[in-house]
Amino acid sequence: MSNEAEEEAASLVAGWYFSPRFIALVNVARAAGLISIIGSSAIVVDICKKKAFKSTKNLILLLMSIFDIMFAIFIQIAGTLMLPEGTAWGAIGSWQSCTVQGFSLYFFVAPACFLNANLSMYYVLCVLWGWKEEQFRRPLIQMWTYGMPLILGSFIAIWGLVDGAYTISVWSCSLSPSPLGCKQMPEVVGQCTRGINANTIEMVWTVLLFIFSFIIVISVAILYRAVLKQERALDRYTARHSGEGFFNAGVYFRKSGPSHAQFLTGVWRSIKNSVRSSISIRESVQHESAMPEEPYLAGSEVPNENN
Repeated sequence: MSNEAEEEAASLVAGWYFSPRFIALVNVARAAGLISIIGSSAIVVDICKKKAFKSTKNLILLLMSIFDIMFAIFIQIAGTLMLPEGTAWGAIGSWQSCTVQGFSLYFFVAPACFLNANLSMYYVLCVLWGWKEEQFRRPLIQMWTYGMPLILGSFIAIWGLVDGAYTISVWSCSLSPSPLGCKQMPEVVGQCTRGINANTIEMVWTVLLFIFSFIIVISVAILYRAVLKQERALDRYTARHSGEGFFNAGVYFRKSGPSHAQFLTGVWRSIKNSVRSSISIRESVQHESAMPEEPYLAGSEVPNENN
């Protein structure tokens, strides 16, 4: 009875699932998935070529790329192919393949989002608190960095599987009560046979997604503030010794204005420079502050340290 009810509800929106707009949406998703696979595969190949598996950052990027590739294959590329036959344009699957697609969606996406937040925290710990690679190899840290994303993804995916909550949603299978619209459409209200807790699972996932996004935004803000402070200190140091300034994001923004693109570019450059040289910057500034400054008159020649 469950399958018949689902197919009957799906027929109510059959016009949309065979419309030109829907077909265009499916093909755009496939094109985006192909680009995503190419980009993530390049990262995987680069890390594997260099055999840089000891770096926490590289391991996080490697796992994120693998999850991204799997998401692109099962959700974006497969798309409607895994939907039950006859329910949408290009659908040649069954309700079993639909369940597999829905399970794959959360099993791959949830860990990828978690890892993205962990990568942001990794940069904060490296730049702000000077963590070294040995500290990231502690068992509890590794469990949080690699284990918790997999546990979270498995939990959400299995919860939806047990609840029978995977059904047709837009151009792929996702969490939704079955039959379609059984909690909104008058024709089938109160006739939910599967996915009774689908909305609850979706709400939990939405809250988690908000938390991950919040961590990423706050991490970038903390990094940006720390990098500005650090680079200003280095500017003062290098100006006294070579007359050449380091990249100063504060001056850059004051001159060029607060456009969004410039903001992102400045943040990225600052983070990149700081991650590469955070240790040397900190040591240089501390060393300089410990040395007494020798005053000299304006316009006089700066003493040559080599002499």
